[in-house]
Amino acid sequence: INLKYKLFEEDYIHTYYPDFYLPESNEYIEIKGHWWKSSDGRVDDRRKMKKILECNSDKKITILEKQDLLKLGIEV
Repeated sequence: INLKYKLFEEDYIHTYYPDFYLPESNEYIEIKGHWWKSSDGRVDDRRKMKKILECNSDKKITILEKQDLLKLGIEV
C-alpha cells in the first residue's frame, strides 16, 4: 500500500508508505513520534506530510501524534 506525491512542482514523484492501512474504513494511518527537520531544511516531515495530504486529497489519511495515542489509552 503506497501513495504518490511531489514535494515541488518540478520534482519527481515520490512514494509514501503509511504505517497502517485499514481496509474496513479505507483509511491510511501515520504515527508521528517526532517531526524531523534537518538543519539545512532539505528533510522536513511537516512539509512532506502536507504535500502527501494535498496530492492524495481523495484519500482518508489520519496522522496520530503522541497526545492522540495517549487519549486512546496507548502508552508511548
